[in-house]
Amino acid sequence: MNGKQKSQKLMDYEMMQDVFNRVPAEARPGGKYGLVAGFGYAGDYPTKGDVTTPRQFGQKLPGMLSPPIRSKGGGRVAGFYTLPEFDPSVNPINRSQTLFPLENFPEKDQVYYQDILNAEQYERVNNNPERTIMHEFFHRGATKLPLKELAEFSKKKGDDLSTRFFTNLQTGEGQHFFLKTLDAYMNVGGDEDRLSSLTKKRLKVIEDANNIIREFMTPEKQKELGLRIPLKESKPKKKGMFDKFLK
Repeated sequence: MNGKQKSQKLMDYEMMQDVFNRVPAEARPGGKYGLVAGFGYAGDYPTKGDVTTPRQFGQKLPGMLSPPIRSKGGGRVAGFYTLPEFDPSVNPINRSQTLFPLENFPEKDQVYYQDILNAEQYERVNNNPERTIMHEFFHRGATKLPLKELAEFSKKKGDDLSTRFFTNLQTGEGQHFFLKTLDAYMNVGGDEDRLSSLTKKRLKVIEDANNIIREFMTPEKQKELGLRIPLKESKPKKKGMFDKFLK
């Protein structure tokens, strides 16, 4: 690894520390609600052997279109995850320099985010890049996990709610069902007293399912699947690079 690569790696690490600092502790990769997103971040062993760093694909100005590969959703900075089978050649617009002014064109199995400039000119937009990144990590983690095996494992344990959780995560719609719960949790800064009883129940489903994942993903299973379980949550550090977007 040369000096430039080391410098980039350090910048990537600092960016992710900044992202995690802005997310409630229990929603981070090692937290009780953040394990699925954690698998989206923790890296693929031995395929990549490193964490996944989200890539910025541009800055959105009023009047600019969002990439067609992203499902619509108000209240967040634009972001998307490209599936492992993603083929950019199928849709040439994905190489548009208008949509991707930084020329960081999408590749398969990557998480991307886009900063929205002058966010006040958009309706229902909160410039929270860290939440968008965690949202896309959740999608990536759901794609990486052996969801059918986890559902069967839960069923054998008699845990019907966890079985439904892993079954739901096999579709994008099902993933968004639980992402709405995580968004609600992050919107109140992790203060569960401010959440509805229904949201609290759904958080408990996520927590219990995450415990199932930890039980299922033994070191041997991680090696077999080529995945790495996220480390337990650590205390956040100082603020960082995203401060400038939120002033």
